[in-house]
This record gives sequence, structure tokens and C-alpha cells, in this order.
Amino acid sequence: LLLPPGTALNVNYPPLPVAEVQGVVLAEQGQASFFTLGYGEVAPGVFAPTFGPADPSEDVKASDTLWFREGYITVVPIDGNFTATGRVAGQVSRAIRKLKP
Repeated sequence: LLLPPGTALNVNYPPLPVAEVQGVVLAEQGQASFFTLGYGEVAPGVFAPTFGPADPSEDVKASDTLWFREGYITVVPIDGNFTATGRVAGQVSRAIRKLKP
């Protein structure tokens, strides 16, 4: 097997010529967006989405977002389980015990 069962790879290839790609890194999944999203009026009363660059400098330290911005191909192994665990799960568990259906 190439990957363990239930595992996938998130691969991001920067929009650069091959000669300018800095390398390939194993990274952590970033939390910052690659772009900003807004809306602009393109004609009277007609609005369309607009996109711009985002500043991921406040992202996770070894994130794919930061490496990608530096010109690297990023590889992040993911398992698809986005369930919070530990302290967060405990806080939610205590809070929902008080709820009534």
C-alpha cells in the first residue's frame, strides 16, 4: 500500500514554471485562506465575486499555506476526520448536557 487505509494526500502545486519551484515539503494543514473573497459591482446593479491575495503570515507555523507562498509544492497527509477532541470535545460535552430537546 502506498498510503494507510483512510488516508489521502492534499497536494498543492504553486503556479510557477518548473525551474522556479523551490522543492517539495511535507507540511501541516494550514488554517489561513489563500485568497480573499469580496463582491464588486461590474455593471449598474450587477455584482460579481472578486478575489485577491490573502496574507497567511499568521497561519500555523509549518503550514502548507506558508510553504506554498514561498514557492514549494506542499504535501499534507489527511484522514478526513475533522472531529474535535480533547479539551474542545469536553467543553462541548458539558455544554450540551444542559440542553433540552
